[in-house]
Amino acid sequence: MTTKETSDNLSARRSLAIYVRRGGIDALVYDAERHECSSVEVDPAVVSPSKVLEEAVYQTPWLLGDFSRIDVVASADRFMTVPQALEAGDQGARAVAALVWPDAGHDCLSLYGCGASAKLLSVFDRQLYGFVNRTFTGASLRHRLASLADFFSSLSRPVNRVKLYACFTGDNSLDVIAMTADTLLMANTFGCQGVDDELYFIMASVRDCGFDALDDEVIVCGDPGRCEAAMERLRVYLNSVMPLLLPQDYTDIPLELIRFVR
Repeated sequence: MTTKETSDNLSARRSLAIYVRRGGIDALVYDAERHECSSVEVDPAVVSPSKVLEEAVYQTPWLLGDFSRIDVVASADRFMTVPQALEAGDQGARAVAALVWPDAGHDCLSLYGCGASAKLLSVFDRQLYGFVNRTFTGASLRHRLASLADFFSSLSRPVNRVKLYACFTGDNSLDVIAMTADTLLMANTFGCQGVDDELYFIMASVRDCGFDALDDEVIVCGDPGRCEAAMERLRVYLNSVMPLLLPQDYTDIPLELIRFVR
């Protein structure tokens, strides 16, 4: 575990964002002037997101400090993009969830904006949802794809061009988020066994989004080795394939949390 346990960590003037991932969490403490990011690793045998977060809190009690804002970012298997006009807790959100996931219930729904005039409606594991609500006062729980899409949307220039972000995570998954200046076209996660699978899912997404192979852009990010292998293959078929370049101040922050300090 690496952390900076100072009195600043517990200041109510600062905010906290937590990314619950496989094998541990990343915690970002920030305000308008500075940020500190730390990681907590847990027993690899612990796979339940709620147990991962619970173990991390047990190891790192300063996470229970009096922060001005707390956001928890995590994965959920059931999610979909919906219009931006849909509001959390209203009849429309519940009706959509009931139609798509009739067994979901209403107590574990999350709805957050993800840029480009869209929101991500997701159903979280009840144990994780309950633990977050019991442990962190006023905390929000949002899907990691909503956080990623919101960040990527903040990078898009106001032009009529498709940008497809291919994000390679450390667990062999591939996130594909595609958008124009004002529309979210896709936000999905694919399980991959190797570069052939990654190439297939990216090119299939290119086709589904009406991508122009000459003018539109694919931007890759995440695991450096997987990015390099994918870029080499993609450049055979697409004109513009490039890595995501981040300011030096952001290189220590997981992509899922960068939006909180931008």
